[in-house]
Amino acid sequence: MFEENPIPDPIPTPEEQAEIEKLSEVEIKEVDRVLLSNINHQWRKVTRIVLLTMRNYPNRLVPDIFYASRVYKLVESEHLESQGYLGDMRNSEVRLPIVTRSSS
Repeated sequence: MFEENPIPDPIPTPEEQAEIEKLSEVEIKEVDRVLLSNINHQWRKVTRIVLLTMRNYPNRLVPDIFYASRVYKLVESEHLESQGYLGDMRNSEVRLPIVTRSSS
């Protein structure tokens, strides 16, 4: 279930933003890889995916909202499907796209 009035994720503090900006493209790609490894074809709360990823990714200074923003980018790039209110990790779910085969 999703809340009727979702609360948007907070924006990073200046300190958190500084840590995010230190990440290299290689590190960001690794974050995306770890995020995707925690997602399957069943709907899962973004919060759960974020927590699993933070547990498996060594950079403890990067805030949860960064990981959530990466999930949202993966949805935008159609690597994931979503339902609920993207922008509130507690009120959104994601999964890998279900590929259906068309009969030709």
